[in-house]
Amino acid sequence: MNHKNRFITDDIPSPYNFVPLSDTIVEADWAKDVSHDLPFKDGVSCEIGLKIETKSPIYIRNGGNWNSDDRLDAASPMQDSFQSRIGPNGQDVCIIPGTSLKGTIRNVLEIASFGKMNKIADNRYSIRDLYYSKYTSKMTSKEGAVIHTTVNTGWLECKNNKWAITPCEHARVECLDLKNFHGGNPNIGAKQSAVKKYEKWKGTSLNIDFSFEPGPHTHSCGKMQYTKATNLKTGTQGTIVFTGQASVRGKDRNGNLVGKHMEFVFHTSGKQCEFVEHLRNDFEFIHSNERNEPNEEWAYWKDELRNGEQVPVFYLKDKLGHIESMGLAMMYRLPYKNSIADTVRHTSMEHFYRQGEKIKYDMADVLFGNILDSDRALKGRVHFSHLRETEESKQKRGKVDIQRTVLGSPKPTFYPNYIKQKANSQNKVSQYLTYMDDSAEVSGWKRYPVESREVTYQPIPRTSNGNENLEVASMFKPLPSGSIFTGKIRVHNLIPVELGALLWALKWGNNDHCRHQVGMGKALGQGAISIEIDNDKLNSIHDCPESIQFYIRKFEEFMTSKVPGWKDSEQLRELLTMADISKKSKNGLECPILSTTHPNQNDFASIKHKDAKKSLGKYSRHIEEIKIFTNEEIKEKEWINEKRKSLKSNPVIERILSLKNPELKAFINEISSDSIDDAEAFIAAYPILYSGAQKEVRKAFKKGKGGLFKQLLLIQEITGKLIQ
Repeated sequence: MNHKNRFITDDIPSPYNFVPLSDTIVEADWAKDVSHDLPFKDGVSCEIGLKIETKSPIYIRNGGNWNSDDRLDAASPMQDSFQSRIGPNGQDVCIIPGTSLKGTIRNVLEIASFGKMNKIADNRYSIRDLYYSKYTSKMTSKEGAVIHTTVNTGWLECKNNKWAITPCEHARVECLDLKNFHGGNPNIGAKQSAVKKYEKWKGTSLNIDFSFEPGPHTHSCGKMQYTKATNLKTGTQGTIVFTGQASVRGKDRNGNLVGKHMEFVFHTSGKQCEFVEHLRNDFEFIHSNERNEPNEEWAYWKDELRNGEQVPVFYLKDKLGHIESMGLAMMYRLPYKNSIADTVRHTSMEHFYRQGEKIKYDMADVLFGNILDSDRALKGRVHFSHLRETEESKQKRGKVDIQRTVLGSPKPTFYPNYIKQKANSQNKVSQYLTYMDDSAEVSGWKRYPVESREVTYQPIPRTSNGNENLEVASMFKPLPSGSIFTGKIRVHNLIPVELGALLWALKWGNNDHCRHQVGMGKALGQGAISIEIDNDKLNSIHDCPESIQFYIRKFEEFMTSKVPGWKDSEQLRELLTMADISKKSKNGLECPILSTTHPNQNDFASIKHKDAKKSLGKYSRHIEEIKIFTNEEIKEKEWINEKRKSLKSNPVIERILSLKNPELKAFINEISSDSIDDAEAFIAAYPILYSGAQKEVRKAFKKGKGGLFKQLLLIQEITGKLIQ
């Protein structure tokens, strides 16, 4: 396959999609009256009994203070589903934590009630894309045919607990010259991190003397302007600075040398430093993983900085000459102009509250609470208990096997998906919008479609020696489909519309085909659950006199009054479609591939290729209907099969069931009031005739012919199914 052009016509494969944000925030204008002490006149306080059944394997990480040894140990309790020691004998019982279900229901309610998207970190991600003009134009400029760098260099240090950069000059030096200077033959041209290069250089001083060779210098990309360090023995004193090696220095298929072949020498430091404490959060976020742990290079330099040493950095200045960003390489990861919160605010400023701004309280705020600041915080009035697995469910499932796979999380930096694109009918764009653009809007609320599909586990990549690379793998023991959990929700002083909102979110507005998702593995199809409400318990509470449907209607009427056409809105359509197991994506719920064994297979790059430029279309655009049988239909189908088995012993009935329509017509015309055996067999066979044959019987009944009419009348009386 030509992976470079794989997505020229295909849509982007993705296990997730988005519900678009609303530019209208529906306010709970009674928020100022919410109280735990003063009841509303029509306030409701009650318990809602819940029964949850897993519809696919489900896994929530077991609680505990785990470390890296536990993560790689298949026998560690860390791999078990979440458990709690409860009961008179203190036995371990699997539970769905109340907080897990609460978060799931709150998210559904936030979307359905046109609430705010503000439960996100206000971080600025970064980009390093040599094919993206807004990146390269920041890092380089071109004068005539010569490329100039706009990046400066300096030494980062900590002064009075604040970061400061002292600028310095820099030169570039050939790796081959460094190799000869070292004398120990260190292979610094191999694919490796800067840390590995420093380790190989250990024992030899990084300080060198060198001579200047001014530019421009000729490279495969053209002429580049920089100062080159030569004659590494005498002259100006400087310090060798290594940066990471993304690919090995070697020859391509045409025999041309490719790959990085130069490092840096920092020299001639200035005297005036500039404090850059305001860049610290962005820098540390960019150079850390999802668990806020420094990456290999930053961990190395962070220790040096903590010990009072200077750290070599690269930086850019703004139009006023102040430092605006910095990194650990010449072409470093550049912070985007906008954070995710900024792209949310581009849809509506009311989504993401900032200090000093007026805030609207939405339905989720008044139900579940709000802690934006101490003066305007709201305490939640909906409390979820832990949901405990029933003893019967535990006995039925038996032992749970451990699974090993890669659970990669989607990255918000993948702008073809996460930024709303201006695409044509083929989902193709002429120019991507990114976090660099002030008009960029976030695609919306991320959701994983719930489809009736078999869970497949991605194989774990192997290391060079053939072993599984457990460093990138996840191990876990998911509970199987059909596991049953019970628990309750306690609500306090909710007005009818609030209780209706909660019940709507729990029951998806009475859509029996919709499913919630909890836990890990959603991208694999895991975590789907159905929720059954204990109606009798809810309706038996004195303070909750009305039916569930009464309260759900109150919420729907409220939303329709605030958002005309709410039920037909694209927000509700996308939300319900992704939760509906009777829908299936024609596009396939799979992740793009970034192969470690096949360098040419990079779906992420192919998607953004100039001949493709795909964006993620709405989920509803790619769905097809699937027939989902109701419980009544399933029971009827089972009854028909049993009935068919019991009647097979009668040769006349067996013959009737095998008749095609023309033969059936002839058989019906032959029936008379005298042919008792055939008539009785026909009456017995009617309920299990296929629908087309039953239609022929209805036609015959309308003719009302003598003995036939009497026999068909008898069929109607017995089955109640002939005349509709």
